[in-house]
Amino acid sequence: VTNRDAKYEIIVVANSGTEKYDGTEKTVSGLVKDTFVIDGQTYTVEGLTAEAKGTDAGTYPANVTGTPVVKDVEGNDVTSQFSVKTENGSLVMAN
Repeated sequence: VTNRDAKYEIIVVANSGTEKYDGTEKTVSGLVKDTFVIDGQTYTVEGLTAEAKGTDAGTYPANVTGTPVVKDVEGNDVTSQFSVKTENGSLVMAN
């Protein structure tokens, strides 16, 4: 028996990066992936972004922001069938 009331879970992860501190601004942006295959069907998550910028040594959060919209291969909005979770990334400026 399949519970159709249960939503499919997608986890969207922000990119992370490590840069050597040299006094100039560094950036990390984007998502690890925005396309997911579930039960043989491909879905794309739109509407989310992530970015971190830093100049000084330290760690800067790359927070995922926006409102997720999940679309099937035909471009239909199927967001209501999904639970979209996010994981933030970071930019590490090392000495």
